[in-house]
Amino acid sequence: MKSLTKIAVLLSFSLLLVLPMMSAAATIIFEQQPKAIYNYGEKINLPITVTSAQGVYDYLQVSLLCSGQEYKFPKDSIGIIPGEVQKVDKSVYLIKRFIGETKGTCTIKAALETETDSYALSNEFKISNLMNVKIQMENNSFNPLEIIKISGIATNENGKATNGVFDLKITQEENTFNTHQGIVSNGVFLTEFEVPKDMVAGTYILRIDVHETDPLGETTNIGFASNSIEINQVPTSLEIIFGTTEVEPGTDMETKVVLYDQSGEKIDSTATIKIKNKNNKIVSQNEVQTNEFFRFSIAYNEQPSLWGVNAKAEGIEKDSTFSVIEKENIAMEIVNRTLTVNNTGNVPYNETTLIKVGNETVSIDIYLKIDENRRYLITAPDGDYQVEVISGDSTVSKEVTLTGKAIDVREASGKVTKYSFVWIFIILLLGFVAFLSYQRGYQKTFIGYISSKIGRGRNENNEGSVVAVQESKVSEDALVNPESKAEISLSIKGNKQEVCVVALSIKNSEEVRKRGNAKETLQGITNMTAESKAATYESHNTLFFILAPEKTRTFKNEKTALDIARKTKDIIENHNKIFQQKINFGISLNHGSMVVKQEGGTRGAGGILKFMSLGTLMANTKKIAILADKDVLLSEKMNDKLLSHLKTAKHEKSGISVYSIKEVKNDSEENKDFLKKFLSRNKEKKEK
Repeated sequence: MKSLTKIAVLLSFSLLLVLPMMSAAATIIFEQQPKAIYNYGEKINLPITVTSAQGVYDYLQVSLLCSGQEYKFPKDSIGIIPGEVQKVDKSVYLIKRFIGETKGTCTIKAALETETDSYALSNEFKISNLMNVKIQMENNSFNPLEIIKISGIATNENGKATNGVFDLKITQEENTFNTHQGIVSNGVFLTEFEVPKDMVAGTYILRIDVHETDPLGETTNIGFASNSIEINQVPTSLEIIFGTTEVEPGTDMETKVVLYDQSGEKIDSTATIKIKNKNNKIVSQNEVQTNEFFRFSIAYNEQPSLWGVNAKAEGIEKDSTFSVIEKENIAMEIVNRTLTVNNTGNVPYNETTLIKVGNETVSIDIYLKIDENRRYLITAPDGDYQVEVISGDSTVSKEVTLTGKAIDVREASGKVTKYSFVWIFIILLLGFVAFLSYQRGYQKTFIGYISSKIGRGRNENNEGSVVAVQESKVSEDALVNPESKAEISLSIKGNKQEVCVVALSIKNSEEVRKRGNAKETLQGITNMTAESKAATYESHNTLFFILAPEKTRTFKNEKTALDIARKTKDIIENHNKIFQQKINFGISLNHGSMVVKQEGGTRGAGGILKFMSLGTLMANTKKIAILADKDVLLSEKMNDKLLSHLKTAKHEKSGISVYSIKEVKNDSEENKDFLKKFLSRNKEKKEK
């Protein structure tokens, strides 16, 4: 009885052991647990053992569980008879193709497909796509063209060395500079590059991005490291800037020194600036701030010359030049009966000055050296007069009380500079009589002889012996004896008209007057202009050819003026090729207003064209002719008038806009053959 009881107890205990095992079809065991951390691209090896006491035929499903998401891998078939064991070697590839973007804390589940109670879970582990990158540099401050050397280490978060590619970028705010790639091998990379020579100075972020890829080319693991670097500002060039390179005497020369770095940015610094005169002597040396104007006063009487400026900053030196330009200027003052004229320019003053006393005009030639002054005594029959003096661009007017017998202007020293008509008549009359009586012994009466000489000399009607003798005297010193003459007048009743003016500046007029055959060439030019109905006005070293509708009988004189200017240039250039005595010249064309009146002769030829220039027409025309160097220059007004005939180029000279001729449109054959005809005609005249 006791033995039966003992057997029953043993059977019950065995049932207690077997029943749990019979409740599950199989037992699943992970023989090897996953590592703590995996990076993308790795493979998880999972050896799994499946046992079953009662036998099982099913599918083994292995899944990846991460953050509530499940990724199932391909199934494996299981076939076990009771009491047998089946081993399954399962591998899980951590690539996007299989697990997408999954990362973080995960576990692996192995379960039978139909027997849901038969499953096993692995230990938790981490899936990462990160790597650690470290960079090393010798220093963080660099100059342009300096070599930057970089070394670094890259390891995945699982501790394994990276094998991949790095991208280097240098950024400043939103701008990216100097991008290039390199290889990371066994976790190590090296690179170097040169700082561009024009890289802007400042602070930059140097960043290296490292990445790996799987066999399908998908990026797996990434990491980066960055460092701050400084690109130094290095002075590379110096510039000297002028307010104007053509400085008038009596004004300030303005200049500033600009220091530039490698990228063309300005650098604030100090500079040493030296001013050198025409003799290369240092007349001023100062320390100045860059980018700020420095002023140096030029004396009012400093002669035209080329000056130099030397600047030095941060070891860089630069030289430049500016010109002290020619300035013809006088100061006039009327005190009581005395006119005082001072040369306040920087060149000798040589102009015809008009003095209007009441309704009469007297002209005197004034020549003043630099800083020279002269005083002139003005006389007139007793009374109060409005005296107006015009010389070049200068004008002075004053009401004064004058005394005397006739209108007269003489130097205060007593030298008569412009005789009255009465004294001219008496002196020249007596001189002619004495000369003829002594040389030839003619028995004619004084008045009869002089009248006959004047008539032959002028080949025109005799308007009085005094005037004829005066014109004879003028012709000896004049450059030309024009067929069609123009005279300036301060008081004229005439017509206000738009005129064209051609000015020929003879820059070596003193030499031309003294010797040689240059005057014959100039006379030929004057005769040529008369054929075009131009009136000639001579003022010292300048010939003005005036085309006024009053004389030309047309309001369109611009093309004629252009032809005169071009023909004049051709004639002089031909003269300079043939003859030893050269003519140094400049030609200008201008357009403006005048009050004109034709006296004597016909409107087409002969007689005298009286004119009064309005504004600064004559002064500007002369100035442009002086600026022209063996060439023809047009004023802005004349350029506008001739746009349909010319192609021109604009220039700035001494503050004036002028235009040079580049091309003449539709140039006629007549103009091209003009010079040949002109030379032939002159030769015929000489042979006669």
